[in-house]
Amino acid sequence: MNRTRTASRLATTAAILSTITLGLIALPAASAAAAGDAPSAMPSPLRYTVADGDFLAGIAKKLGVTLPDLLAVNQFTVSSVILPGQQLVVPEGGSLPVQAQAATPAAASTAAPARYVVVAGDYLAGIAAKLGVSLNGLQWTNKLSSSSLIYPGLTLKVPTGGTLPAAPAPTTEAAPAAAPTAAPASTPAATPAPTPAASTYTVVAGDYLVGIAAKNGVTLKALLAANDLIVSSAILPGRQLSVPAATLPIPAAPALPTVQTVTVTGDAADPAATGDAGTGTDPSTAAYQAKINTLIAFLQAQVGKPYVFNTAGPDTYDCSGLVTAAYQQIGITLPHQSLLQSTKGTAVDWTTQALLPGDLIFQFSSSSPTVIGHVGIVIDATHWIQAASSALPVKIGPIPAASKIQAVRRILVP
Repeated sequence: MNRTRTASRLATTAAILSTITLGLIALPAASAAAAGDAPSAMPSPLRYTVADGDFLAGIAKKLGVTLPDLLAVNQFTVSSVILPGQQLVVPEGGSLPVQAQAATPAAASTAAPARYVVVAGDYLAGIAAKLGVSLNGLQWTNKLSSSSLIYPGLTLKVPTGGTLPAAPAPTTEAAPAAAPTAAPASTPAATPAPTPAASTYTVVAGDYLVGIAAKNGVTLKALLAANDLIVSSAILPGRQLSVPAATLPIPAAPALPTVQTVTVTGDAADPAATGDAGTGTDPSTAAYQAKINTLIAFLQAQVGKPYVFNTAGPDTYDCSGLVTAAYQQIGITLPHQSLLQSTKGTAVDWTTQALLPGDLIFQFSSSSPTVIGHVGIVIDATHWIQAASSALPVKIGPIPAASKIQAVRRILVP
């Protein structure tokens, strides 16, 4: 009897397992059939137009539907690509955003995107936060990447859905108080000392924040606070800064070195190049001096411009780029590389010969101390000009000590 019952139970268990197995095998087929016959979500008559910066999950959230429903009614996958202007079916139960309902097609096609003007201290993630958009949306709309360079004055398109930050309320000077009634002669009123007034300062080439503060007799902290800047903020020539009332002594502004007038003598000039060897009376002296004046005037106008590797102006320079751009002003073409420039012109023994304006001074590279990697230009007997590094703008300074010079070349011979 027990054996009969055990066999019966085993048969029953086998039948159940067979039924479950068959059901499990049939499930994918049933699901596939259902998926092939109709989407899991029903479409509505509404259509959503893809905007700049949109992505599928964000659109689903805007429409108040799930991402799987949005993908199903549009026959998309998670990796499907969508483009601005593309029409998407809104799943049943979803609704268009208020701004999409209110806008007419004509208005949407003609309205120009808002523009944001980059200011000092801006960076892409910060701008995206100001505009209320995603960083990806801002980059996509403006064809930028995370490494793209932005600078004050650059205009960026505001992605759809973003808003420009409210402009700060302009500060107005208080209206002058009415003149007080004159006190009786017997009790004259004391005249209060006038409050120093704030002023504006226009940034010029070569300026930097610490220097501007010192020029105007204010602390750096006060200058930064008055202009909503930080120590690393970029400033460009022409920008207007608000300068608080001076609280420190204002120093006299130093003058730039003047161009040295060169007197050609038989010792200073190459006799073969002067046409009147040893006399110091070369008929080309005036033309030479005019070229030197043009060269040095151009170089002085570049003071304060930023260093950017592998650039040769007009707004940024590296060391050899500054040399190349300067000599182009007088019709001389030099390669844009300090090592190649060190092979041009005539060699000068700087330990025994006087350096002349326009001479090129070469130094070894800091990264390769046996290879020439830096160049500057002599502008007078004691100064040269150089674009030294990304930490410093184009600047004029004392000619380096002879021990730190590796070569001198004279491109323009008197």
